[in-house]
Amino acid sequence: MSQLWGSLQWLGKLFGAERSGLKITVSSTQAAGTTSSETQTINWELHSGTAERFVVELWRDRLFGTFAFRQEPVNPTPRLQGIAKAADGSPLKNQAVKLVVNGKTYSALSDKNGHYAFYARKIPAGTASLQVAHQAPKTVTIAAP
Repeated sequence: MSQLWGSLQWLGKLFGAERSGLKITVSSTQAAGTTSSETQTINWELHSGTAERFVVELWRDRLFGTFAFRQEPVNPTPRLQGIAKAADGSPLKNQAVKLVVNGKTYSALSDKNGHYAFYARKIPAGTASLQVAHQAPKTVTIAAP
């Protein structure tokens, strides 16, 4: 599953309401040496206003390879927010930001000034791992609501 999440760079674009897609190919080889493969493609387009916020929960069925999406309630204030910055201190715009708490991954996309925020109500208080773009993850603390 971690390999799948590592390859899903499109998830940040999902939260940025940009056109995106996912293509997964599953191959299997039989004992007789024959190979069969199946490809599944998902495309979607989301639209939101500049002041609108949304949280989408993504589920993948490992057995059948299907996906399910569910809209979740949005917290009125961010559970965690910050500014994505490069090593030289300049803001990182339109970069994926990943928050991992208790084995669950939450994703956001930084804006043109590097600002990011997580509004999912299900984000629990406590210690979490935050990764901006391809930088090394950092430990952060999420306050109680």
